[in-house]
Amino acid sequence: MEALKQLISIINKKRLSKIEILDRSFLSEKDSLFAKFYDGVANGVFESDEEASMYLYGSDAKDLRYRKLKSRFKKRLINTLYFIDLNEYQPDTQSRMFFELSHIRGATNVLMKLGNSFLPNKLITDNFDKALKLGDLEILKEFSFKLLVDHAVNLEAKDFFTELQRFERFHKASIKEYKAKILYYKSVIIFQKKYSSDNILHLKQELEQLQASIDEDDSFQTLYSLNKAFLFYYENEVDVEKLRYYCDANEQLFLRFSTQVKSMQIGTNSLYKIKLLIAERQFEEAIALSTNVEHLFQPKGNYNWMVIKEFSFIAALQNEDISTARSIMDEVTEHSKFKNASAPFQEKWKIYEGYLMFFDEYLNNKPYKFNFAKLNNEVPIYSQDKSGFNFALRVLEILYLLAKKNFGDIIQKGDSLRVYKNRYLLKNKQTLRSHAFIKLLIKLEKYDFSHAQLIKFQSEELTTLQSTTNRFNSGEWEVIPYDRLWGIIIDILKK
Repeated sequence: MEALKQLISIINKKRLSKIEILDRSFLSEKDSLFAKFYDGVANGVFESDEEASMYLYGSDAKDLRYRKLKSRFKKRLINTLYFIDLNEYQPDTQSRMFFELSHIRGATNVLMKLGNSFLPNKLITDNFDKALKLGDLEILKEFSFKLLVDHAVNLEAKDFFTELQRFERFHKASIKEYKAKILYYKSVIIFQKKYSSDNILHLKQELEQLQASIDEDDSFQTLYSLNKAFLFYYENEVDVEKLRYYCDANEQLFLRFSTQVKSMQIGTNSLYKIKLLIAERQFEEAIALSTNVEHLFQPKGNYNWMVIKEFSFIAALQNEDISTARSIMDEVTEHSKFKNASAPFQEKWKIYEGYLMFFDEYLNNKPYKFNFAKLNNEVPIYSQDKSGFNFALRVLEILYLLAKKNFGDIIQKGDSLRVYKNRYLLKNKQTLRSHAFIKLLIKLEKYDFSHAQLIKFQSEELTTLQSTTNRFNSGEWEVIPYDRLWGIIIDILKK
């Protein structure tokens, strides 16, 4: 009751004003300019300030009335963040706890500004266990520090030094958490921007140093971010055993910190496991796992859902299950949200469709009727970009030229393949298989496209493609495994 009395004394009638927020009843007033503005933005009616101002006031965006409306509308939106309906979330979810504790943090700061010390400390102590369950070190540090200050002001020495120990643990753990997160983003930059081998070596040393400093006080986020950084590192270094180790380590983390795990973290780890299963040619298991975790990538039609569907499609295609692959492709490309996906993403699925049709025609002895020239015109980004899926496009073209016995055209492309390999396909562990496959394609002319000679052919490149140790993410543009494609090429030449 004491807490309620103090709150009412602070939030008295004189201090109360109309709270400017957006709620259902406010937006239901369709004649309101706010409601019209909200509906116009939310439904995509307004693409610019000019359009909004013209619709609402019949004038351009410089109109003072429109500028005031927009400013007040933005203020209401920001205020409304503090009143999001928590019933939207399940009682034990991370989001619900985060919003509740964010409200507590804001309330304690306001109360302390108003000179009240009793209420902030009560709010903190009442919610400290919830903060521990959430595991957010920034919240825990803030709560602990405020209690620390209160014990100092009241000369509560024993409580002060006890709380100081707790605060120092949180602070030390927080530094490592930031370090782990920074190392993950650093690894992304180093590999995506193709930094030198010295940078890669230094990154590994930093990761291992942080790993050696881990202790029992470190947070879930520290351990998860560190594992994620290692996963990204070993993905680019194509180390399957290490990838499997850190996937398993994450699963142990999820069990240990079950109240702090987010569904997308489980989903991200599952993607690595699916990629491992595909690399190991365990296609049925990959499809089953994709199906089991699809609920983590909802709602259907969003980008993450399309990503898990992409993995399912690749697994089905490489398993030579044409009907399942076609069903997955139709589900994605016919979804209403697919047309709003990025142009590269849509083009990638067009290339996938080309491979699907080629595989269907090959496996079922159908005439090769696919119009490659049409596809090439439909993927302007990947037709011009000399990396990534551009190579998948080039491989698909050669497959169709072979299937149609257009050997002359393939010979003409021999020199361009050599140039492409040396100029655009930088040689590293990720492109090892692509380099080997290009060398095999170039040898087709040397052996006069003879099935009899090629079936006896052995080389370092063929050994590389047949190896089981370098299959992981050799480049996502390897839509159908190159070793399988080489077998198909020989079979086509035999026919």
